[in-house]
Amino acid sequence: MRSGLVRTEAIVLSKLKYSDSSNIVSFYTRQRGKISGLMKGARSIKSKSGLATDVLNIVELFYYEKEGRELYTINSAELVYHPAAVLTDLVALACATSVAELLKELTVPHEENERLYRGSDKMIRLMDSPGADPLTLLLRYFFFILEESGVGIHFESCAACGSAITELEQVRFDSGYGILCGNCALEKRRGIKISMELYGLINCLITGKRYENGDPKLKTDLLGILETYTRTHFETFKGLKALRILGDL
Repeated sequence: MRSGLVRTEAIVLSKLKYSDSSNIVSFYTRQRGKISGLMKGARSIKSKSGLATDVLNIVELFYYEKEGRELYTINSAELVYHPAAVLTDLVALACATSVAELLKELTVPHEENERLYRGSDKMIRLMDSPGADPLTLLLRYFFFILEESGVGIHFESCAACGSAITELEQVRFDSGYGILCGNCALEKRRGIKISMELYGLINCLITGKRYENGDPKLKTDLLGILETYTRTHFETFKGLKALRILGDL
């Protein structure tokens, strides 16, 4: 691990009280991946860095990196972007917070991924834009981060045998493999049947095509499928807390 002063952009993932005056904050940084830092004095109303490090904010961090240390002391954090519109809408807030949850749960500390950082930054800004569809954006992000984590889902070919998906009415989804063709689903006797409409939604989300079907149930069904798939591949992942809270309201 490198040592020295680090200056990098970062997304604020979580914030916990450490003492009456300090917080421990988790960040996903552009240059160093996921890190945690102690922000002394951050709980003071006079602390600009404390105010800047609310969850979902994008900040510029200054901290000293020392080999062998897992918790850094953050020198300062300057606000770069504050998703104000997200905070006024419960659905948008739950979806944007889910982006932060996925980024925290599916990444390992100190593993730089410039593409993942840029995609996560972009997604928070898109959810904050006028007329955004936060649930569709979250689903797109879900497929994106699974791909970046090495367990991506592919819709054109069977995850088990690799053959092209042709008979859409026979397609099934398995939480361990992903999308299965009819033959593999029958042979392995596993997976849940997915409709042609749901398969079409997956196609649109992965390829970036415009999604025309307005049925919101398809999106919530797919979200549940993706959460189950992620729990299978990441033992520590227990589901998206922000969405569960939204469902209880």
